[in-house]
Amino acid sequence: AQAGQAELEIHNLSPTTPLKILSALTYNPAFTIGDDIPASIAPGASGILKIRYSAQSRPVGGSVALVLSETLGPTPTIAIPLNIKLPEEEKPPSLTRDDIERIIRQTPKPNIP
Repeated sequence: AQAGQAELEIHNLSPTTPLKILSALTYNPAFTIGDDIPASIAPGASGILKIRYSAQSRPVGGSVALVLSETLGPTPTIAIPLNIKLPEEEKPPSLTRDDIERIIRQTPKPNIP
């Protein structure tokens, strides 16, 4: 897989309360969050987190954990899965009928008494 960058856009749907990102982290060390985390997102506005990821020989998914100034669920931490596009697996070449017949012709016949 190749290294790259993704953006996570966060919308503050509150009409009156600013939203602060108190903490942001990733659970997979291949993913890092950029330093330009918005200090506060105004009511009705959006903020962007930039997430960089390194090239991985065996890519695995990741997620971002956010702690916000407003609780949005039963826990203060929100986990956001990162859907990454995995490289397509290389399929081994398939044998044609001609290949199989050639192998059969070239294989020595057993000498059975």
